[in-house]
Amino acid sequence: MSRRNPAQSAFRGGALPGETLPMNNKVSLLRRFPVVAVVVFAVTATTSVAQFFVTGMLTSLQRDADRISAGQWWRPVTSMFVQDGGVAGTVFNLATLLLIGAIAEQLVSRPRWLVGYFGGGLVGESAGALGWQPVGGGNSVAVNGLAGVVIVCLLTRRGAPDQLTQTAALLVSLYAVVEVLSTFHNALAVPIGCAVCVAGFNVLRARNTTLAIRIATVLAPLCAVFLLARTDIHGAALTGGLVIGAISLAVARRR
Repeated sequence: MSRRNPAQSAFRGGALPGETLPMNNKVSLLRRFPVVAVVVFAVTATTSVAQFFVTGMLTSLQRDADRISAGQWWRPVTSMFVQDGGVAGTVFNLATLLLIGAIAEQLVSRPRWLVGYFGGGLVGESAGALGWQPVGGGNSVAVNGLAGVVIVCLLTRRGAPDQLTQTAALLVSLYAVVEVLSTFHNALAVPIGCAVCVAGFNVLRARNTTLAIRIATVLAPLCAVFLLARTDIHGAALTGGLVIGAISLAVARRR
């Protein structure tokens, strides 16, 4: 078995058994340029913007259960490159892709990033095609899948919490909370809920940073359970990401 140095462990996400990662609060958020996040963002942004100018593009690429059943098997993939939420939904989905994508690339390897993003996305798209949301499109399911991988990384990560882990924990928990609050279709629910989460996180962090991170990361799986209970495809995607994150981490630790 080859030995990994602590720096390699930090990039791949999660320590090997008995391994402690050296961290401190002065560590930069971006330890390496997020190549994968930027490339996926650029491609998704290009196709998402193009749909507003190319007639029928959204209809041709979005998830459609009837057309998938008729043989258009590619739609669960192409639907992650178009948006059904209008301009506001497109901006939100692209912004969260870039933010969570860049942070995730500091915590996990790039192959795990890709598997979590597209794997979790396909889980969500499949749930939609099976009846949860037969028609639609957007990369939010893929971002949920990636968030699941990040959560597993944070829950299994060793060492003193640094700026990166604190930011990642707050970001993924906020994202999961937004997904839950969005199901209530109340204009005030999301901003008020986010404000409460941020305030609570800061209060906990002032007393015990490690506890604040643990609570934030556990909150996200609870949100996944809530979304699953409501047959929301984002809950399926987030759960898929959690499973993918656990499996990929187990495989990585066996090497």
